[in-house]
Amino acid sequence: MKAPDHITSRLIYPYPFLKNPLAEKAQKHVEDFLIDIEYRELGYQENVLKSFKGTKTAYIAGWWFPTVSYERLLVLSRFMTWTMAHDDIFEQRSESRVKEAAEEVVAILKGQMMPHETDYILGGQLYRLRRGLLYYMSEKAVAHFADMVDFYMQGVAMESKYRNGGVWPTAEEVIRVRSQSICMRPFYALLPVEMKVELPEEILSHPDIVKLELLAGNAIARYNDAESYFKDLDNEEGKYLNLLTVMMHHNNWTEEEAVEELIKIFNEHNREFRELQFSLPDFGDEWNEHVGNYVNYVSMTATGWKRCSFYELKRYSYGGWVASPDYLEIEDNFRERSKVKKTN
Repeated sequence: MKAPDHITSRLIYPYPFLKNPLAEKAQKHVEDFLIDIEYRELGYQENVLKSFKGTKTAYIAGWWFPTVSYERLLVLSRFMTWTMAHDDIFEQRSESRVKEAAEEVVAILKGQMMPHETDYILGGQLYRLRRGLLYYMSEKAVAHFADMVDFYMQGVAMESKYRNGGVWPTAEEVIRVRSQSICMRPFYALLPVEMKVELPEEILSHPDIVKLELLAGNAIARYNDAESYFKDLDNEEGKYLNLLTVMMHHNNWTEEEAVEELIKIFNEHNREFRELQFSLPDFGDEWNEHVGNYVNYVSMTATGWKRCSFYELKRYSYGGWVASPDYLEIEDNFRERSKVKKTN
């Protein structure tokens, strides 16, 4: 069964879109080398590797970074693949385990820890990612990126309290938590790879820029709520973080009532984004054009996500992907092997 078209067809982003023509070539590299060699060496089983390939991570990166070169797209595709692999494990882990892993992830990305000093299964992937990013970004920009990854992982930790504890959050809590766990701000932190310009910290931390990033992430999260709706209805854990099922639970609403409210919230996210986009403060002659370009690229991730997810992915459709205990077993085995190596 496909994603619920009667909902997704009504979620329309008012932003431009563009796809990188190198995405297909990059996807072949991801499948032949990154997944079939590097992830296989970590102990991932054939069924898991197949699901990774079906996620089409280079295609997603191609929609979000439409003008980068092939070499840059490969680096960005590595991170995209990491987000999916990491999510598959840690959305099933406890809050404390997610926070423990977050410390290791950030330390590796900032060059403060080597992968062999941790028992984090994807440490080698992050080490290679850091090395690749430093060809195109400064150390300071990579550190900002690492901070945004931490922001995302703290959202995953908050999710685990609801998902694994069987606790229904409020609609407001879902929106707040998902604005972090949707993992968009780390990708916005990688826009220097596309723009070949690094915005200064005072601009990146400006309240209006932060709000724009969160609004764009929220708009993507609402589309994700819609496309995952059928799957989450049958998923005992997934239903706690889907805004549709949460509103139906708390308000005793029908599906139709929840859908109408979701569309209202989605449109409000986009309205706020557009208003703020065209009323930004003056950042000075040196930066105004770059800030405008940055915000345009942020907006294109939303439209790009819808087009990629609708036409090219099955991950979020009913029957297309379900978190498997295999992911946890793979990580458990890796951690056990790491402990043995450390004691020898």
